[in-house]
Formats: sequence, C-alpha cells, structure tokens
Amino acid sequence: KQRNRSSSLIKTLEVELNNERNKTMEFNMIKRQLEEKTSAYNDAQACLEKLESDSQMLMKITQELKDKTASDNQLLTKISQELRDKTAAYNAARSQLESDAKSFSKTTDELRDKTAVCNDAQLRL
Repeated sequence: KQRNRSSSLIKTLEVELNNERNKTMEFNMIKRQLEEKTSAYNDAQACLEKLESDSQMLMKITQELKDKTASDNQLLTKISQELRDKTAAYNAARSQLESDAKSFSKTTDELRDKTAVCNDAQLRL
C-alpha cells in the first residue's frame, strides 16, 4: 500500500514536474517573443526618430532654398532692370551718334560747297 502511494506520488510529482517544464518552456518562448517584439519596437522607434530628424533637416533645407530663390529672384530683377536701363541708354547714345553723324555729314557737305565757291572766287581773282 505504501509502495502504491509512493508510486502514485512519484507519478503525480512527475506530472507536476512535466507541467512545470512545459510552463517554463512556454514562459521562455513568450519571453523570447517579447524580446523580439521589444527589439523590433526599438528598431522602429529608432527609425521614427531618424525620419523625424531627416524631416526637420529637409524642412530646413527647403526653407533655405526658398530664401535663396527669393534672394536670387530679387537679384535677377535688379540685374534685368539695370540691363533695361543700360540698353535704353545705349539706344539713346546710338540715336544721338546717328544724328550727330548726319549733322557732321551735312556740315561737311556745306564746307565742301563753300570751299568750292572760295576756290572759284580765287581763280577769278
């Protein structure tokens, strides 16, 4: 009777030990899964922080480009106006030179005519 009880107790203890082993294996599996998920979460968190940092950097670069473009556009507008002004001054000077050339040509023709008259008068004297 004692032996049966001992045998039954041993079997009960073996079953409980096996149950504890199974629970330990299940616990270790859950622990591994939790560690994997924690690692994946940490990786995702690091990626998110990197994306936020990159996003801020891109916004800063975008603003710098907008500012530079505005500055360049102001400079181009100023240069364009200077070119228009210089072109207008060039055209006015060219027009004046053409007018002066016509006047010079007319004066030259008049001097030639007066010289011819003087030469004729000298020949008559």
